[in-house]
Amino acid sequence: MPWEPDGYFDRKARADQDAKPCADEGRAHRLEARRFYRAAPPYRIQFEINGTVSLCQKHYQYWEHLFPEGATEWLPISQHADLEEAERRLRHICGPMIYYDEEGRMTRAPGRAKPAWNMPPDDDEG
Repeated sequence: MPWEPDGYFDRKARADQDAKPCADEGRAHRLEARRFYRAAPPYRIQFEINGTVSLCQKHYQYWEHLFPEGATEWLPISQHADLEEAERRLRHICGPMIYYDEEGRMTRAPGRAKPAWNMPPDDDEG
């Protein structure tokens, strides 16, 4: 199901918010801007006037004089000649890491050392 900016409110959450009066109108505006930001996808592909395609990432910048949706900005992170290139870049950013062995076959990720969890070093660790 595609993301639609008009449908970002959960009806139950919106009803709960309407039931509770908000003393600070600016606070309600900020909360609505944050809700919109959280509901928006992290990346979008945007077609430019000059015929190129931009891959954009969302950023939050609140201005109280704008609509709540205006706090979600889409900053271009790369420009591409066509949609396929932009989609390939997005898959590269969002896709999982793939590991290969010496013969070029896909394999599991190498084992990681367990975190020390801020433990003091042992005598042999210095």
